[in-house]
Amino acid sequence: MSLGAMKLMGLYIEQEQGEISRRFKERAASELFHHAAALEHATQALLRALALQLSSAPSSDEGRLRALMLVRSHPPGGVRGLVREFGLLRRTLWEVLLERGHALAGEERRQADQELDELLALAVERLAALMRHAMAPSNRNESVGIGEPEAPQPPQPESSEQVDSE
Repeated sequence: MSLGAMKLMGLYIEQEQGEISRRFKERAASELFHHAAALEHATQALLRALALQLSSAPSSDEGRLRALMLVRSHPPGGVRGLVREFGLLRRTLWEVLLERGHALAGEERRQADQELDELLALAVERLAALMRHAMAPSNRNESVGIGEPEAPQPPQPESSEQVDSE
């Protein structure tokens, strides 16, 4: 696969990201019944990260990580819902590109699918880390919003000290 074909695919995705994002949000509401999808605010950033990843030879994870920070930390439907949303985003991406005349060869499409899979894996890892953090005993009160953590109690005198003071 040529670098030129990958750059072209990245440009197609960037060019159509507004339409892909709009359709994804509509379909998430109608097909997944999520009026506040986990990817709602992240769709354009994820598509931009995908386009940059495909169109530049050496790339950093900075764009990916920024996009993933916009994914809801409590997705509707949990991890399963997040996976469904990524699947819907993938189908929407390919439908829009095909409708707009940007047919892609199998190898280019596999490369983009691989990158989407990587973005999904990173999103699931981030979600799992957030869940572990929320469930850690030292973070329970802060993460679930239950008031202030208990203040440490002063040490109680031992019974022998109480006897001596009488």
